[in-house]
Amino acid sequence: MGKKRIHREDERCSGCLSCAIACSVFNFDEANPSKSYIKLKIDERKERFHISIDEERCKLCGECIKACYYNALRWEDEAPRS
Repeated sequence: MGKKRIHREDERCSGCLSCAIACSVFNFDEANPSKSYIKLKIDERKERFHISIDEERCKLCGECIKACYYNALRWEDEAPRS
């Protein structure tokens, strides 16, 4: 069985940073998105955010998935949520 992965849907991301805050709280016990394993970058051309995850350091805890109100993150083997 392969390693679990987090699927990202950039078009659903609002840029709210809930995922990054949840990641930093779980991993570093502080709400500090700059320490998060998740980074958001604005794509000016497409007028949306790009979600990147440091897959080398990510512990696959799933806190980012739980925190995302917009369903921009999910487990790769899960069906998309509406």
